[in-house]
Amino acid sequence: MLFVETHLNETLTLERLSQAAGVTPQHFTWLFRRHFETSSMRYLWALRVGRGVDLLGSTGLSISSIAERLGFASPFHFSKLVRERHGDSPRALRKAAWRGFEAKLP
Repeated sequence: MLFVETHLNETLTLERLSQAAGVTPQHFTWLFRRHFETSSMRYLWALRVGRGVDLLGSTGLSISSIAERLGFASPFHFSKLVRERHGDSPRALRKAAWRGFEAKLP
């Protein structure tokens, strides 16, 4: 898990993840599903999307910069996964987050 979190911006394959864990790809897949009830790749993309949404609300980085920083193939890919997970576009999520921040200002 720590390896995934510290290498989010890199291309992470099943082979690379299993090497980091010190097991075969098949055993890694089995262990991951058994303990986390999801695949390692689904976990990776969910983590990337979550981190991206955090960055949308806490930084002024462009959507393209966030996508690149987190290892997405393109801003479109990032936007598509954000919309699937959160039901809204990255731009709309940022606007909502910033609106909430402005409401808290004195």
